[in-house]
Amino acid sequence: MKKTIRFITVLLILTSTLFSSCSSDDNGESFGTSTGNYFPLSIGNNWKYFDISQSLITEMEITGTTSFSGQTYYQYIDDSDTFVMTHWFAKKGATYFIKSGDTTFNQDGLDITIKSYELPILKDDYAVNDSWTGRVSPKVTFSGNGTSGTLPFKVDYTGINYFKGELLLNGTTYPNVIKTRITISINANDQITNSSEEYWYAENIGIIKFITTNSDNSIDEKDINSYTIN
Repeated sequence: MKKTIRFITVLLILTSTLFSSCSSDDNGESFGTSTGNYFPLSIGNNWKYFDISQSLITEMEITGTTSFSGQTYYQYIDDSDTFVMTHWFAKKGATYFIKSGDTTFNQDGLDITIKSYELPILKDDYAVNDSWTGRVSPKVTFSGNGTSGTLPFKVDYTGINYFKGELLLNGTTYPNVIKTRITISINANDQITNSSEEYWYAENIGIIKFITTNSDNSIDEKDINSYTIN
């Protein structure tokens, strides 16, 4: 069972970054008043990144929309995803979210299901050093090998805007950029795993750089190579 829990933990980290259990983080809260469009969401929008650690080009593209509780979410595909999962982005006021769909997979003879959840990844109206925190508890169930049950999961996150302004990146000047850092702590059946991610959002373009520091201290880094915004 410990091997299974480790596998799910890694999976949750991967999908909560670039990116809630059916109750999202809404809870009647105000999402703020947007100061600009730091992640344009439209079908066909496309971003290509140079993966520094692997020396290759990866691609992310918005392919369609889905409505959840009257809110439009934009589905995307990322050809660097290790696991086949459904993801969406959404913007509510000044707050940008990533949402993961219900996912079922088999590991060591167990069918494991992770229910849908979402996390706020940017608040464009927050000033430098302003932060946001929260917790989601995706429902995780397992069955197989003559056993079944529910695994307790808690995902605690803290986000902070630590830079706002003009940025020079690889010879290109971006006049309005917000840098954020998201720290995630996952408690999987009392097994704690931590990770952090940094994102650079350019107004009217989207993510131009991101760095992931994994639980084993390995680092993944990608820089924007080209983009198409509709």
